[in-house]
Amino acid sequence: ERHPDTLSSLHNLAHIYIRHTRYADAFPLYEQAFKLRREVLGDRHPDTLGSEFGSVYALMTSSRVDEAVRRLQATADDRLAYAEAELASTRGPGARTSLLDRQGHFQSYVLSLALRHKRPDTLTLAGEIMLHWKQLLRSEAAFVEHLVRTSDDPDVEALGQEILDLRARLARFAQEEERSENPVAVLEELDAKELALIRVSGAFKRRQDVRRASIEQLQAVLPDNSGVVEFRQFVPLNDQGGTLGPARFAALLVRPGQPPVLTNAGEVEDVERLLAVLRDDIVPARAEKAAGDLRDQLFSAFGDDLDALDRVYVAPDGILNLVPFDRLRMADGRYWDEQQDLRILQASRDLLEEIEPSTVGEGLLALGGIDFGSGSWAVAEDVPVNEPIDGKEQIVASIDRTLLSDVRERVRGEVDAFNPLAGSLIEVAHIERLFNERRPDAPVTIWTGHAASEARLKALGGQISSPRILHVATHGFYLANPGRQTRSQLQSGIALAGANHGLAGGDIQGEDGILYSLEAEGLNLEGTELVVLSACDTGRGVIDYSEGVVGMVRALRIAGAQQVLMTLWPISDQATAEFMRIFYSQWLAKPDEGPAAALKFAKAAFRDHPDERYRKPRIWAPFVLIGA
Repeated sequence: ERHPDTLSSLHNLAHIYIRHTRYADAFPLYEQAFKLRREVLGDRHPDTLGSEFGSVYALMTSSRVDEAVRRLQATADDRLAYAEAELASTRGPGARTSLLDRQGHFQSYVLSLALRHKRPDTLTLAGEIMLHWKQLLRSEAAFVEHLVRTSDDPDVEALGQEILDLRARLARFAQEEERSENPVAVLEELDAKELALIRVSGAFKRRQDVRRASIEQLQAVLPDNSGVVEFRQFVPLNDQGGTLGPARFAALLVRPGQPPVLTNAGEVEDVERLLAVLRDDIVPARAEKAAGDLRDQLFSAFGDDLDALDRVYVAPDGILNLVPFDRLRMADGRYWDEQQDLRILQASRDLLEEIEPSTVGEGLLALGGIDFGSGSWAVAEDVPVNEPIDGKEQIVASIDRTLLSDVRERVRGEVDAFNPLAGSLIEVAHIERLFNERRPDAPVTIWTGHAASEARLKALGGQISSPRILHVATHGFYLANPGRQTRSQLQSGIALAGANHGLAGGDIQGEDGILYSLEAEGLNLEGTELVVLSACDTGRGVIDYSEGVVGMVRALRIAGAQQVLMTLWPISDQATAEFMRIFYSQWLAKPDEGPAAALKFAKAAFRDHPDERYRKPRIWAPFVLIGA
């Protein structure tokens, strides 16, 4: 009677009763399966959690809402703990992502329940589900990389060095026609070492406390008269287990001292349609209408609760990560950021778990006027490559180099070649002059031409200290079609010195001249307050249900950057040079106000710019600042 297979049959029989709407018959079977599975398999076994969820479902279909909510509250922590344990014992990023995807049904059910029965207990439950589950992998990766960069634990250092060696061995495969060892075996060993490092991070109590943060804790850190709107994509379910239509967005508004407000923010397909019209502003009137309609769909249900706030944090999900929120139109015709101070987060939990850097970066490092070269390009011998010091080697995210030729082919197919960006040289020259005038004591380093290499960038944190500000003016790319490769972090990146030579299969100081998002995760940006990606499409990436946009912004945040200024679509390098001149002028003039205020000032200046071409929203709207 207690054999796991017997209990599976018991659970499945209950499920069949549910399918035939015999809910009263299903509930005692689910309860029996849950009780025995808990005794045999433990509280956090996925089968135990499955039977518990079945019991809750049967309660809901029998209109026993109070009891169902209590059971969901009781099991939510166990379900999250199970997911965290699996993340810490599951090899390979694909498997970990799939694990989180499978929890989507549970989250959809909780959100559907809260939207149908808007009570304090259901709203709190839904809010904490959104707070806890969003971007677990990104959060974990950022913490682990921080741990490697800053820990003095010899075990952590040893693991870091082993990971570095394994990644270096993988990199050599790209240039070896005859391999002396099996790359699959090296990949498996690398996965195991990375997994061991993840386990080390689980010992930190503060991080575990933040992972279980409550709505009250989030309210406590919000400034007065501010609020955060957290979005989550879900599939609405009814009491009989059927869907009520296509995927939708739930939106949760959290304010200090006020109960949370949860709304249905409409269908994902409607957002996609409106966003396409807004981005393609060939007919300005249509784009402006879409900007108003999109704001209405996502936020109008909050009414005065939202409009009365001074500052609004927005934590998007899914396709919403590509929305320029400050470009949306209010009912009175103003752009949204003309009425309120807008801040964009990856998840509202970022307000609670911002990792405190172990050091403070100094000055500015700017890359621009980069020589992308040609297929026959060669590196000048006098270009320095700075090596890390004190034996602490740089941990650079691994790439399966056996797939790299396919990625290169797809980059070539989409961009042909990376053309020179004359405006980027002007851009970094403006920034250098501004810093020398207004921050004469701050070190300023400019890399142009051959010197703006991938190898030098990866050496940050060694003989070159991590800068306070890293500015990269270059080409960005995003591959909509991933081809044979399976790591989504290889679908986006930025071009550095010799990138065209690298696309042809050449070598530039041991690199290929292209910094993929996967590699950017391993940069040492500890102490870097801001990274500016002055390049096209740097905000794009693979949209993942659990993790948001998996791309360059996510990678740089994992690498330690506190904030990232990026772009949502292609931009003109001349217009960008002017935009950055205004942005830095304002920030350096009023440093205490921070980059968010400087960005808002620059956008307002462009809307009233003497050059009429710069007033168009498609010129100033794509610049978005991410981070708490």
